[in-house]
Amino acid sequence: HVCFDLGWYIESCDWLPWMEHFSNEEVFDNQVELVVRTAAMASATQLATLGCKAHTQVLMCGPRSCGKTVYMQHALDNLKITQFRQISFSFNELTTASDLQHGVDIRLEKRGRNSFGPPAGTSCIFVIDDLSLPLVGARQARRPSLSQPLELLRQFCNSAGWYDRLNPAHSFKNLQDCFAHGTLSSQHPQEDQVSERLLRHFYILGVLPDSADNLTEAFSTLLRWKYINDCYLDEVVAVTEDFARASLEIVQQVGKMLPATPAQPLRSVGVREAAKIVCSLMSMGGDAEEHELEKMVRLFVHESLRILVDRCGNEADMETATRGVELAMEQFDVLADGLSLLRSDLLFTDLLAPPEEDELVYDEVEDNERLHNVLEMGIDDFCEDSKQPKELILNAAAIEHILRISRALRPYGGSALVVGSNQSGRRSLSRIAMWMSGFAIREPLSLFGPSASGIDLKAWQKEVKHIIHEAGGKGADMPALLCSDTEIDREDICSDLSSLVALGHVPHLWEQEDMGTILEVVRDLDPLGDGGDIDSSEEEDDHSEVEKGIEGRIDTLCATYCYGRRCRAHLKVVMCISPSGDLLRVRLRQFPALTKHCTVDWFRPWPSEALTAIAEKCMAYLQLDEALSPACTGMCNHMHDSMVPLCHRWHKSEDWRHQYHTNLSSFLELIGVFLRVLTASKKELGKMKLRYEKGLQGLNALDEELQQLRKAAESFGPLVDDKRSEIADIMKDIDDQEAVTSEARRALEAEREVAKARYQQVATIKSECEADLADANTRMSDAQSAIESITANDLAEIKATRNPSNTIKKVLEIMCVMKGQKFARVREDNGVGLLNDSWAASHKIISEPTFIQWILEYDKDSLPQSIIKTVSKMLLDKDLEASKVQRSSKVLYSLFSWVHALLEYDMMSKALKPKQQALEVAEIEYSEVESQLEALAAQYQVATDGLQKQKQKLADQNALMYSLTAQQQETEGHIARAEKLLHDLGSERRLWEQRVVEISGGILRVVGDALIAAGIVVHLGAFPGQERRDALISWEQRLEQLGIQYTHGFSLHGFIRDAVNLDEWSAAGLPQDAANMQSAAIVSVSRRCALCIDPQGYASRWLKNMEKTHSLCVVDGGSPEQIIQAVTAGVVVANQPILIEGLQANSLGISLGRLLARLKEIQRLPDPFGKTACATEKPRLYITARTEHFSIAAEACHWVTMVDFSASEDCIHNQMLQALLSSLVSEHATKQRVQ
Repeated sequence: HVCFDLGWYIESCDWLPWMEHFSNEEVFDNQVELVVRTAAMASATQLATLGCKAHTQVLMCGPRSCGKTVYMQHALDNLKITQFRQISFSFNELTTASDLQHGVDIRLEKRGRNSFGPPAGTSCIFVIDDLSLPLVGARQARRPSLSQPLELLRQFCNSAGWYDRLNPAHSFKNLQDCFAHGTLSSQHPQEDQVSERLLRHFYILGVLPDSADNLTEAFSTLLRWKYINDCYLDEVVAVTEDFARASLEIVQQVGKMLPATPAQPLRSVGVREAAKIVCSLMSMGGDAEEHELEKMVRLFVHESLRILVDRCGNEADMETATRGVELAMEQFDVLADGLSLLRSDLLFTDLLAPPEEDELVYDEVEDNERLHNVLEMGIDDFCEDSKQPKELILNAAAIEHILRISRALRPYGGSALVVGSNQSGRRSLSRIAMWMSGFAIREPLSLFGPSASGIDLKAWQKEVKHIIHEAGGKGADMPALLCSDTEIDREDICSDLSSLVALGHVPHLWEQEDMGTILEVVRDLDPLGDGGDIDSSEEEDDHSEVEKGIEGRIDTLCATYCYGRRCRAHLKVVMCISPSGDLLRVRLRQFPALTKHCTVDWFRPWPSEALTAIAEKCMAYLQLDEALSPACTGMCNHMHDSMVPLCHRWHKSEDWRHQYHTNLSSFLELIGVFLRVLTASKKELGKMKLRYEKGLQGLNALDEELQQLRKAAESFGPLVDDKRSEIADIMKDIDDQEAVTSEARRALEAEREVAKARYQQVATIKSECEADLADANTRMSDAQSAIESITANDLAEIKATRNPSNTIKKVLEIMCVMKGQKFARVREDNGVGLLNDSWAASHKIISEPTFIQWILEYDKDSLPQSIIKTVSKMLLDKDLEASKVQRSSKVLYSLFSWVHALLEYDMMSKALKPKQQALEVAEIEYSEVESQLEALAAQYQVATDGLQKQKQKLADQNALMYSLTAQQQETEGHIARAEKLLHDLGSERRLWEQRVVEISGGILRVVGDALIAAGIVVHLGAFPGQERRDALISWEQRLEQLGIQYTHGFSLHGFIRDAVNLDEWSAAGLPQDAANMQSAAIVSVSRRCALCIDPQGYASRWLKNMEKTHSLCVVDGGSPEQIIQAVTAGVVVANQPILIEGLQANSLGISLGRLLARLKEIQRLPDPFGKTACATEKPRLYITARTEHFSIAAEACHWVTMVDFSASEDCIHNQMLQALLSSLVSEHATKQRVQ
């Protein structure tokens, strides 16, 4: 051993090798972070730990990827949290002195006036990774702000403090018990980033890369411990050293064949990538006995390709990296069987684990169909939960990307860098991978500000703080932040992302109010749990001290440290960035943490199988024939593939004017335009054909109706004749019935005269009888009236008479006779003889309650003759004179008058009896006459009804006769009009039949025409007329090969009639040549914003005139800020058309992406794995460029449809003819005026 291989250990008081520092029993606590335990690591860790305990500032210096950061962090983790606190910073190009000072000041406690520091009895370490701030490039001038944080750090090291930046007096703040540790990458000889004035304050600790043998021993030890502990097969345990050495050899071989360059920073590989391969070999779950050596070899091959080959950006680099892996594997016999798997489809994932299992099993995919079904179910669940569900299309490439992104997020602090062009599916597949991995997706979707910078920085910082609180809090969801070029284009935002992937949080974002939230969260959490595994290297008996230090006197430094560890464990970041331009290269060089802490997944051009799957899924919506659907899919692929060589030839030709790029977005737009145009054309042709067919059906129906009318007209003659004969018969019957009716009427009238005479006779006799009885009836009525006036008191008064007179007795005696009351026989007063006692009988009858009622109801017509004789004899008595009776009593007089009236009535009725008998005879005769009269009347009524029925029948027949005559005349009129119409439409009928045949042929050719139209709109707009014609010829040949019918001599503006108005375009100033007309049709049909190459100003003039009535807003294309404001106020808010005139080439790219991202509220651009038929109103945004030689970034191609409006030969020829014609007309007008 040399002196550098040994270390002094106080416990043993001896110099021992550095590896003796570790115990023989290796402990790997959950493999949260893999620490490769080598001699270099042991020496660096021990020396850094000693420096911390001695309050000496240590700076680890060494080349990149040699483990400086890991060694430093491991040394700090070995310190007791009760004695040392730490604040971590990740320096990058945008780190400022304010960020560093704010991150420290907000965490330290105030100890006295202008004195700050950690809690008493503890020390605080500022951990800085690293001091060698990256530069953008040799051609960019060094920024003055790069030295600001280093100068502030030098001031702290020199004066133990710095000036208060918030205090207006800028008083000096003393930082007590604080010192700094850091790392420093080896500097380029020509760069002088860290001055000697700063380095002199640090103890420089050099860190060199470990030898291959040491790393092999360390890796194999880890693998052996894992395999033995999990009971792997002996054959797997025996080859752990081969796996470890092969990992290092592969990384070395690939790094040698693909060295990192400023243009390719992702090629930088080292021990970190080898450690990732080893970690993957340790990640196999499930039953270890099933993991045979062959499966472990397949896993090794899969992880080597995933980690190394995915960092390559093109096919050549991929092949080179694969060849490097192959060369390295050839050196190991155990990996010989894996050489054949290098170019095969190997898939490993943990997404197939059942949901009820807590432990995720990372294993090989043996059933691809099951994997596809699981992903389909996951996508369906995601679509239900997401606010904007999309119907994703799965294919082999998409499945591979989902699995790789999911795998990249699994490790501790895992983040993914997804490199791919826009509209390549990177965001959609990232969302699916994040969601299926159990992460809560967070996207800065609503953070756009009104300026050209795109995202509002304050809104971004607020959103990031919210996400960090989610990760560090007690919530069950682990957030995953998904960002894209719009965020990464901002340097300040990318700096925050760099801190997130390196530290799990952004130190300079915390404010004083956030400290209270963090303290509350940490108090509620177990410090030694997920986020607080603070002192795992200490012994068991030290844990109580740690808990006491945390829980007994919790402080801001402890809380932020535990909170940061928890955030680092839970927060995931997925960054989608485009490889086009310099953005990727610049950001990776500015922020090395992105390369260091992220796993790369590169979205390369989609294979033809993926494109075919997308096209087939979209073609399913059209329900084409089984033979036509694959042909359309093949034609779309052919169009897309044919544009690649066309673009290369165009860029290399002498007539090159501007750049055009084709990508997946073009293919998706091609399918989208094809679906939209085909659907609209089918609908339009169907309507046209239906109109003509309806017209022909109407003419055919008219023919049939004419034949029926003629038959009806012929049938009307016999009907009319029959009806006339029926009417004549009815009229004869009416005459006969009228004669019968007249005879019945005469008989009835004669009988009425007889009945009238009989009635007169009866009336005469009846009137005489009534006249004779009138006087008697009158007296009888008066007597009854007098009787009715008699009251009970009147009768009681008569009964109370003690010595009634003879008049009273005799009147009452007459009443007894009238009533038939018998008299009692009594002796006379002299006692000699018997006599009738009339008074007792009289007293009896007047005492009856019904006496008066009996009188009133007395039957005057049935008076017995005996009573009449007796009463008449009794009335001859002189005591019954009327005057005497009247004087004796009013009541008696009333009774007396009633008796007289009754006798008189009886006498009168007997005298009138002969007349009454004559009256009865007359009435009988009259009733017989009436009966005869009724019989005659009935006979007359029957005759009259019969006559009326005959007359009604005659009226009905006459009406029917009139109706038949009217129908006959109407039918004859219809026949005349139909014959005239058919004669007039004879030529139109032939024309309509010809049009139906033509439209039917057009329907058969509409699929091919729609394919050509979509190809022209999407691909050929950027090229001049000749290149368009050449491409059309090749496409037509391919259509014939595929058996797809099309229209020869196809014209875009003739095919798309609903969006074309040639007369209006010509009046708006558009040249009438075919090329410009086609370009205008492309602008009208395309759903994307039109970028018009307009050196002569044709497009600007045409667009201004066409949109004049819609308040077109014209914006200068040289000001991005003005463009953003105009688009925001015009298109997004007021739906106003915008013309960006004279756009400069350098304004395209991400800026244009930000601009068009503002239009998402109006139009959702095609999603590569969503429904290609987007649908909302097209935003009227037009862009023109005045230069012919216009360059456009590949990323901008998916936002716009480039259309060439340059003057062609036909256009110039037409303009010359128009100028000549105008000159001749003007000259002729001048001559006319002179004459």
